[in-house]
Amino acid sequence: MFHFTLARNFLTLFVIVGALLLAAAGCRGKQPDRRETQLVPVQGTITMKGKPVVGAVVSFIVEISSSGGEPAYGLTDPEGKYVLKTSLPGSKKGMLPGAMPGDYKVTVTKTASQGFDSSDERVEEDRPQQRQLLPPKYSSTGQTPLQASVNSNSATFDFEL
Repeated sequence: MFHFTLARNFLTLFVIVGALLLAAAGCRGKQPDRRETQLVPVQGTITMKGKPVVGAVVSFIVEISSSGGEPAYGLTDPEGKYVLKTSLPGSKKGMLPGAMPGDYKVTVTKTASQGFDSSDERVEEDRPQQRQLLPPKYSSTGQTPLQASVNSNSATFDFEL
C-alpha cells in the first residue's frame, strides 16, 4: 500500500512538473533569429555631378577580411536616396531592413537596354545587351573605390560618383 501511494504521488508530481514545463515553453514564444537583432539601419544618397542618381542598385558586398556579414542591397529613389536590406540565409522572412556590422565594398549599378521588352521570347543571346549608365568602375567589386564600415549604430553613407 505504501509503495502504491508513493508511485501515485510521484506520478502526480511528474504530471504537474510536465504541465509547468509545457506552459513555460508556450509562453516563451518564437525567439527572433540572433542575426536579425544585429542588423543596423543603413541609408544614404547617391549623386553624380551633384545630381541624384535615380533607379540605381546599391550593393554592400562584405570584404573578405570582415568577419561574418551578408551582402545588403538598396534601390535609389527619385532623390537618389537608398535604404539597405539584407536577406539572411535560412530566414523565411525575405529581405530585412538593415545591414550586418562589418566592412563592405560598395557598388552602384544602373543599366538600360534599348528595345528591350520583358515579354520578349528571344533566347538570351539574341536579346539586347544591358548598357551601363554609370562609370564601370562603380559596378565592379574589384575596381570600386567606394567603401563603408557599418558599426553597431545606424549609419548614413552618401556617395558622390
